[in-house]
Amino acid sequence: MRDVCQGPIELFLATRHYTTIKAILLTVFSHQYEDTADWPQWFMFDRFVHIQHPDSHGDIIVWPLKALALYLEATNDLSILEVKIPYTDQHTFAFTPQESTLLQHIQYAIDAIEARFISGTALSSYGGGDWNDTLQPADAAMHERMASAWTVSLTYQVFQQLAQAFQRAGLDHERNRMRHLA
Repeated sequence: MRDVCQGPIELFLATRHYTTIKAILLTVFSHQYEDTADWPQWFMFDRFVHIQHPDSHGDIIVWPLKALALYLEATNDLSILEVKIPYTDQHTFAFTPQESTLLQHIQYAIDAIEARFISGTALSSYGGGDWNDTLQPADAAMHERMASAWTVSLTYQVFQQLAQAFQRAGLDHERNRMRHLA
């Protein structure tokens, strides 16, 4: 998930292939799990769409938001926020019949990120890890008490970028929430 939201998005931004980015974003957000607001660590496409890894590292939930923020910054295509797309059922990997706007998908992910903050802080818990798979704590309980500086920094940056996009969209409540969480 991280790889598709980083490398290809940045390449297509640099080459101004905005229609391609929009299609990627809508595909990625449709793979958001209905039950958890999270994404699989990775998923396949086309006839292999039911092959995916249902667990994910703690930073994975931030990457689709990062890609979207970059897209909005480059295009100011605020209409994408109103596009309706499904979720993915985490057990069957099928798309749900229920669709929500992309803005609702975003809000759901932000709710999940906030719910995972370490108690009494605005720091994302380590959860299932971050980009460095070798840094797993020996004590499993630390997954909820430990922060990843990488994920916290990424989340802060994304919340700042989303606040700017929401301001341009006239979404004052969402803008203020992003600023508060940042």
